[in-house]
Amino acid sequence: MQGTARVWVHHRLIWLADASTETDGDRELAFADLLGSYEDESAVMVWPGIHTGTIEFTWALHDEAPPADRQGWDDVAEAMLALPSGVLAVRGFSDDEVLVEHRPGRYAVRCWARGRDLEHDGGVVGIAQETFHLDLWLVEQLPPWVAPEPLSREQVHEELYRIGMALGAGNDGFAHDEDPVDPWARPAG
Repeated sequence: MQGTARVWVHHRLIWLADASTETDGDRELAFADLLGSYEDESAVMVWPGIHTGTIEFTWALHDEAPPADRQGWDDVAEAMLALPSGVLAVRGFSDDEVLVEHRPGRYAVRCWARGRDLEHDGGVVGIAQETFHLDLWLVEQLPPWVAPEPLSREQVHEELYRIGMALGAGNDGFAHDEDPVDPWARPAG
């Protein structure tokens, strides 16, 4: 499988992640110049050269690692990416675009880039001049993700009752003090 995708970049951010994964940017990234990744392999960040604009890139899904011939490319980097649903999405500043729907598993991602220095930190109207290519291949297949059985109406009512009783008894997990002392109140007596 192979294809082409376009993503709107803002603040030099492009995420590759499972379609079910949140990419909030608040966690620590292990990164190199071109790719960054979360320790749990739930997302990979690609750093383009432009600050704002549209980037077009190609991608290919392989059965095994393709040859790593750097000729014609400025930068090459690899990272691991877990896709529990098997659906790879690319996220820029706006909507996700699904790239690949394949088997759930851990994938190796090799990102090839050239021209990231042509319009560095600039805004681009139209398609940026930089070029990206992603190679992906399955490293370890995971069992298919299965949604849990939905709760019955009776189970929902029981759970809501249990939560309500816990909240009413003050067992909500938060510390409850007596009425707070008002430092500006007149002394009693």
